[in-house]
This record gives sequence, C-alpha cells and structure tokens, in this order.
Amino acid sequence: MECSSKNMELDYYSEILDFYEEISGEKPKNKIKIEKWSDISYIELMNALRNNKRLKDADIKLVAKNSMILILNLFDEKIKIDTSKNWNDLDFEEKEKFRRCLISAL
Repeated sequence: MECSSKNMELDYYSEILDFYEEISGEKPKNKIKIEKWSDISYIELMNALRNNKRLKDADIKLVAKNSMILILNLFDEKIKIDTSKNWNDLDFEEKEKFRRCLISAL
C-alpha cells in the first residue's frame, strides 16, 4: 500500500481492491504474498495515523480503520478462525494465530 502518495480516501480503498483482484486471479493463491502485503499495509496505515496525515476529503483515522476492516474481510483466509466461537473454546493454536494477527495489525 503506497499510502505516502495518497491524497484521497477512495485511493486507499481502490489500492486494496486492486490487490485483491490481482491475487484472486492467481491459482493457487499465494498466501505468503498476501500476508506480506497485508502486514506492510498495516504498518503504513499506522505510520499515516502516527504522522496525522492529511487527506483532501477524509479523516485519516477513519480511512485507516476502514482500510484495516476491508483488508481483514478480504484476506481473512490467513487466520482461519471461526468467529462464532467463544475465546475460551478456541484451542491453543487458534488463539496463537489470532494473537499473531492482532500483533501484526498493531
């Protein structure tokens, strides 16, 4: 995600959707590429937040939040956790996957 050159809210979402279209055409899906791209995107979004980046048409806080939600919804295959389960019902491996995902998002 090339957040440093973005000036409009829609640019952030378009870049996510463009990457999703690119990766969904690959068979089989390259999970390493997806994980690397999403991790880098989270880091760049957090940097934009820390630097209080100004956009022409939106608050960076809302754009970052919405971008993260969009990324998680499109690429949720990488954690494979059934969200209908209670935390206490998850096994150790599922909890660890969830923790790693959250840590990478921070």
